[in-house]
Amino acid sequence: MQWRKPPPKRGLEAGEVHLWLALRGDGPSTLPQSSWLSTDEIATARRLRRPADRELYLLAHVMLRDLLAHYLSSRPIEIALDTAAYGKPFLMHTQATDLRFNLSHSRDAVLCGFTRGCEIGVDIEAMAQIDGLLNIATRFFAPGEIAALTARRGDERTRLFYRLWTRKEAYLKARGKGLGHPLNSFSVMPNLQAPPDPVIRGLDGESEGTWFCYGLPAPRSYAAATVLAAPASALRCWRWVPQSTNSL
Repeated sequence: MQWRKPPPKRGLEAGEVHLWLALRGDGPSTLPQSSWLSTDEIATARRLRRPADRELYLLAHVMLRDLLAHYLSSRPIEIALDTAAYGKPFLMHTQATDLRFNLSHSRDAVLCGFTRGCEIGVDIEAMAQIDGLLNIATRFFAPGEIAALTARRGDERTRLFYRLWTRKEAYLKARGKGLGHPLNSFSVMPNLQAPPDPVIRGLDGESEGTWFCYGLPAPRSYAAATVLAAPASALRCWRWVPQSTNSL
């Protein structure tokens, strides 16, 4: 899979997953804050102290609204969004639709995922060289995952750590759960060898249900994944360019 320029017609069919990637600098040089974003989104952006964080937040939310406007045949500012208890965004019930979506951003990258009638979570992470990866893993990872990390060294260990982390985060986001759901209570290791595979292997006797995980192509020094409540018939990976008929 590669991130490609989207085709002129890109309807979202049942079973398909549309994944969109943007990097800082994509899109227009001036983002349409007041004309596209809600007052809450603008206020949140202003509270971010670092200019880089503020810029990435604005890019992510302009991108999300632009794509939602495309799928809903609406204007970006007309999209009525709310967030669940653990921060997962969703369309308010006034917009009757089976469209499901999720959003993630890290460092210079933004990832959006869309499905119909199927819960979805996405995660993208910039891979940083962290001292003590195994110490972090022993707190948050399942025994089989820790063993796999212990058997690796250097960059190979770092890459595996982030492959596992993005899958775990994407799963929690698909379910609308926060980190209060212990990351070491389930394993995503089976998916590393034969994706897609039922991703969740509960370790505490509680059934996690059946969820499907897909590793995604990612820019250099990033890792990315998506988790779905049903297997995907197709994954479409596209680079974002502004689509809304409300011109930038």
